[in-house]
Amino acid sequence: MAEESTATFMADYEDPSGYVRHLTFSFFQSDCSVGLFDTKRGQMFLKRITPPEAISMGSLYPGATVTVCARPMKLVGFADDKTRRLYATTRGAALLLVKPDAYQQMGEILDVVSHSGISVGRLRMVKMSAAEAAHFLQLGATPAPPAASAAASARAPPAPVTAHGHGHGHGHGSEHGGHGAAGAHAGAASSSSAAASASALSLTRDNMLCIELAGEDIIARVHELAGPADPADARAAAPRSLRAIFGTSREHNAVHASRDLEAAGRELAFIYERSYPFTAVYSQCCALVIKPHVVQAKVAGRVVDAVLRAGLEVSALRSLIMATGDAADYLEPYKSVVPEFSRWVKELTSGPSVLLEVRGDDCCRRLRELCGPYDPVLAQVLRPGTLRARFGIDTMRNAVFCTDIERDGPLESKFLFAVIPS
Repeated sequence: MAEESTATFMADYEDPSGYVRHLTFSFFQSDCSVGLFDTKRGQMFLKRITPPEAISMGSLYPGATVTVCARPMKLVGFADDKTRRLYATTRGAALLLVKPDAYQQMGEILDVVSHSGISVGRLRMVKMSAAEAAHFLQLGATPAPPAASAAASARAPPAPVTAHGHGHGHGHGSEHGGHGAAGAHAGAASSSSAAASASALSLTRDNMLCIELAGEDIIARVHELAGPADPADARAAAPRSLRAIFGTSREHNAVHASRDLEAAGRELAFIYERSYPFTAVYSQCCALVIKPHVVQAKVAGRVVDAVLRAGLEVSALRSLIMATGDAADYLEPYKSVVPEFSRWVKELTSGPSVLLEVRGDDCCRRLRELCGPYDPVLAQVLRPGTLRARFGIDTMRNAVFCTDIERDGPLESKFLFAVIPS
């Protein structure tokens, strides 16, 4: 009999009391079942079971957050050499970054990525300073220093980080540095330096969406998804690629994709493993939570796109599996008035949510209108174009949760982006 294909990881699970359990997470590919063993107590935490959540080999890798029977847990490392060798040869993670020139299309891009067959991991919106952008590009272009790990190399940019602005102009002009004529080598160096400066500058013009992707042969698949660096070449050779569809020039080519697995490790550490500030503004804003069932249906990008098409600004975004305590605190104002409060909490903790800070003139009223009636069945009759009509299923899985009262917007945004830990 052939040996069953399994992958085993070390996992951390924080229970509702706040106690962190260190578990061995075993995934059995034959039936997508999971077994959990409490390493400290030396006993089974969960006998082998096929959970209701969709789990696949492609969604499992160190750093991933996985939900098993409504319990979110983080995979912190490989538990055996067999799994380490398997992932070293066939699997990995990479970063796809939606550049400022494609800010308005970030929802469409996320939707294309979500339906590409590649597993989507963590999402995070960032705003880079000039120093951070230059350092980020260096991480992807050069090997890490021999004495430094990917995380150490990515930990900090070479210059102090300045405060981030939050305007959303989307110009498409190119800046070109001058080239001296003091010899071929000097000219080439000057051209290379000018190009690097222009590339770094292009990453600082607006917020960017970072998308963690994982799976087999990940680098080749992400490069195929992104397409050639020049959108003109992409339209000729790969017309369905992201750069062919959304890019306008070599500088404004919509997305950045990790060059190789080593570069991907450094880039992912730079974005996700350091204390990178969220881009939330906490003023004149509302909060929008895209519920787990929408994320699991792979249509969160369509919700983001609808917000942007409504003329609203997405000023901050992150993905998160809410802990029970955080979900209960967030929904606390409804505890005494909503009979289904405990079911609301359970739904919000059942898998990854996507959290947005939304801004714009009269944004609370406009966002409520975009979301539509609370009951999706009613929404389909009265407001068929709204988010709940399009993506809702029932009153528990009604697609989104949004700020009800304008004065609560900054408080809700601060809770989602400042109070809940990264």
